Amino acid sequence: MARKMKEKFDKYWGSIEKMNMVLYYGVILDPRHKLGFVEFSFDKLYSGIGQSDAMKERVWDSLHELFNDYKLRYGHTLQGTLESPGSSSSRVSSSSSSSKEMFMHDEENETRRFSLQQEYMLYMTGGKDHVKSELEKYLGEDVEEYREKFDILKWWKVNTQRFPILSKMARDILAVLWIRFKANKHRRRFK
Repeated sequence: MARKMKEKFDKYWGSIEKMNMVLYYGVILDPRHKLGFVEFSFDKLYSGIGQSDAMKERVWDSLHELFNDYKLRYGHTLQGTLESPGSSSSRVSSSSSSSKEMFMHDEENETRRFSLQQEYMLYMTGGKDHVKSELEKYLGEDVEEYREKFDILKWWKVNTQRFPILSKMARDILAVLWIRFKANKHRRRFK
């Protein structure tokens, strides 16, 4: 029995090379735990063998990379920043030169607005050229109070407006974990 437990431990929580990131993401996207719980666990489990910091760094880097992938893939549609193909600003008549001039004028205004927005963000961040991402904001907030009957999917649904990209990530990752859990439970029943 102990050998089987050790094998499972090594499979999911063993060396850095065998780390299953999805498990860590699931914990981090639970607002009752977040990144702090994973870091605490690494310190408890791996500080004696000197791997704690390397594991923390690997989890943070891969989480940040996954977040950036989601931001690139879904950021525009989730935040509503792209106009739909049939909207008035995306339609330009090729036969009308006044339409083209108007479009170019709008493009210049948009560039100025973007520049003004960038300048404002520098002003608001005290000159730092960094605005916190959704991920950083989420991780920077306090953890939720631990409750036995906590509905994590409901929490993400309620907080979708605040964290549109992270909520999409959470739904996807938690669905994967749920399916894996159900498959393992089903498999054990028929052994």
